[in-house]
Amino acid sequence: QKLYEQMSFFKTNIEQLDNIARMQRFMSFIPLLDDTNVTTLSPVVVQLGMACIQIALARMWSAWGLKPVAVLGCNLGEYAALHVAGVISARDMTLLVGHPAELSEADYTAYSHGILAVRGGVEAVFPALG
Repeated sequence: QKLYEQMSFFKTNIEQLDNIARMQRFMSFIPLLDDTNVTTLSPVVVQLGMACIQIALARMWSAWGLKPVAVLGCNLGEYAALHVAGVISARDMTLLVGHPAELSEADYTAYSHGILAVRGGVEAVFPALG
């Protein structure tokens, strides 16, 4: 939020990416960067916003002279990394993130799923799953 409010280069990039997303009929992800409670936002908004924030950060760092020699990402970060590496356009990235998010949103019930990291082997964890 502070970057969006205080860094004009970052804000310009966020607004450009948000415009690309809205041109593809996705909702604006700008509420992710204001005081809106994130739990009230749709998964599409959150997922698009997270990927676009990563791209805006990479662009800002690049403008400062910090150019990556390699990029990587996990989950949504993979799409941001593909864009930063020049493999896909920002438009393609928003489509690759937004459309699957829309499809999953149709079957989405808030707080019905989660991820848990467990330190232990299958033999230790499996009995606890019942």
